Amino acid sequence: MVFKLKPSIQITKGKYRDLLCEVQTQFVSFVPTSLTRFLNEYNGKIDLDALESKYKKSEFYDIYKEYLEYLIENKLLLFTSENISVQRIKFEYVEKSTFNNMIIYLDFNSDFLNYEKINDIIIKCNIISLELRVINFVDIKKYLSFTTLLNSTYISNIHLVDTKNSVSKYNCQEILERCMKTNKITKFECTSDDIETFINKYGTYNINLKQGSIFDSKFDVKVDNSHANLRYISEALVRNVYFNNKLVIGYDGKIYNNEYLEGCCIGNIFDNNNKLDDKGSDLGIWRVTKGSIKKCKDCELRNLCLDRRTPVVNEKGKYYYASDCGYNLKEGKWDSL
Repeated sequence: MVFKLKPSIQITKGKYRDLLCEVQTQFVSFVPTSLTRFLNEYNGKIDLDALESKYKKSEFYDIYKEYLEYLIENKLLLFTSENISVQRIKFEYVEKSTFNNMIIYLDFNSDFLNYEKINDIIIKCNIISLELRVINFVDIKKYLSFTTLLNSTYISNIHLVDTKNSVSKYNCQEILERCMKTNKITKFECTSDDIETFINKYGTYNINLKQGSIFDSKFDVKVDNSHANLRYISEALVRNVYFNNKLVIGYDGKIYNNEYLEGCCIGNIFDNNNKLDDKGSDLGIWRVTKGSIKKCKDCELRNLCLDRRTPVVNEKGKYYYASDCGYNLKEGKWDSL
């Protein structure tokens, strides 16, 4: 009998440690590079009894037992006969040249709020995922009238964010009761500060999660174990997940590729000649992966990291960030954020 790593596992190699992700359960764990080498050498290749005998004669027997115990305890292995193949999950990203994710800043007091224009763009660009960042709820009927239009689109997921904590508990309950069944709202979120640390048996490694107000520019980087899924990692391997396929409409109707409304404006909802469905192929930043950026390419977190900083290119054509993210590669922890 041999052991085989579960097909849903992806390991991102770093300079000082690696990151193991099980994309079905979203299990995330730092692992030593030596464990990755162990898996590469023996995964599905040697009978367990023979492997046990090999390590019993060596000074590394205790390490071998620790690694195997860790893999079994966290249900990361399958045990099969040597001639049975296990089909691995393919981490493949489907190429797209159109936008399919949209963020809309909604101010129900604004003169620029035009339901029909926004709805036209949603349909034209085949938007499937929508995040509504609402600055106020003057009248819940206005919100309901907007989301009712969305029923005629391709949208399958709506994420509602109360950016100013302006929604009362009563309104929260009413929105959930009246909209979730009919308007596909899957999550309601208010801004908050939160720090969470993940520490595994290998000791010194941790991930700090910080979420601040979306208007607070000092929170540039977000690493979240909820990103440990097949879609996110597959995209991160070949795309910059922050910019890729993203369309952002500001309070004034201007359109950006950046959720903080930074950088160049790429259109306006009131421009009837918008060719947004062709814009994707012109935005080269979509293809600047973390694996091609200085420091990020050595970071084990790169395929889970959502980084809103814009990479810049030096005279040799190499990408880097003008500011530091605050993650200490050697120590495996955040020095600052």
